Amino acid sequence: MTNPVRRVFATVNLFAVAAASLRGLRERARLVVCLLLTAVVTATPASGRPQPPDQEDRLITMTVKQSLERRHLLKFPIDDKMSRRCLKGFLSTLDPLKVYFYESDISRFEASRDQLDDYFRAGKVDFAHDVFATFLLRRHVPRRSDD
Repeated sequence: MTNPVRRVFATVNLFAVAAASLRGLRERARLVVCLLLTAVVTATPASGRPQPPDQEDRLITMTVKQSLERRHLLKFPIDDKMSRRCLKGFLSTLDPLKVYFYESDISRFEASRDQLDDYFRAGKVDFAHDVFATFLLRRHVPRRSDD
């Protein structure tokens, strides 16, 4: 079995190479979302329940951050504007048809939208794990009629 960290490092390197050919902020935002989603999904065991964030997740996040800051040709800033775009992209990647997340979930996620860049710089992945755990929970529960 391949070590998950090595798998993510290989993915990050592939995305970094692909990022060099991307044009436009939308594509770069999607790249960041894909990198973060890769880190979260890699940490999820086969049972479908995400493990709590650990030191390995922090290491993956810090590696992705350094790759984006050092290897990307345009060296775009990781700021509040990017945080908002990443949140939007992350949610639409998980729930493109808007059938899983409740309005209350979206409101809870939106409350942190301007802090995502700070979490990312610090290597904190609790938010991504919370969103993904909520997604897994909602995926198996019928939609409430009040949301």
